[in-house]
Amino acid sequence: MKVHFSMYVGLVFFVGCSTSIYQFRDYKVGVEIKATVGSSMMRWGLKRDDGTTLELHELRYGGIDHKVLFIKYREFVATESGLLARPAFDQDLRYDVNETVVITYQDVRIEIREANSTFVRYVVLEDPESMRSGPGTYTYGAYNPCNDSLYLVLKKKMWNSMTLDERKYVFNKEQECENYTKEKR
Repeated sequence: MKVHFSMYVGLVFFVGCSTSIYQFRDYKVGVEIKATVGSSMMRWGLKRDDGTTLELHELRYGGIDHKVLFIKYREFVATESGLLARPAFDQDLRYDVNETVVITYQDVRIEIREANSTFVRYVVLEDPESMRSGPGTYTYGAYNPCNDSLYLVLKKKMWNSMTLDERKYVFNKEQECENYTKEKR
């Protein structure tokens, strides 16, 4: 009986906690932006309400050569010692801007207005946040909460070594994954 009671109290405390995880981005859709070579064009991901970044995605401008635009995609995930780059998720992207002025990477669409060896001017047309149909519900691609990168990393950790925010995130993703699996049947 004591075990069940302590698990119940822990669950009530865990679910009732006010700490939350939210999506963030450092750019605005539909607004012209300028980035210099080597700087970030756009960053998005997940943060806790204390400001700690849990997951980060980034597109970084690499310059232009003979009308070929170079952009680097990088992905980072939180560890106990800070953000860790995920090398398997780094990609060097190349776009021929003679053929198109709108480039696409995954679910991000960007209109290139001007690019040279020192900077790029562009407008983000669509991004993961702008393609959402509601809180926590994604409509782009084939989003599968069971394959969420942060969820997969966190569920490998021992429950008692997770922070309260991480437990809450895993708990929510497990529910989303269960619902997703039921809907797919």
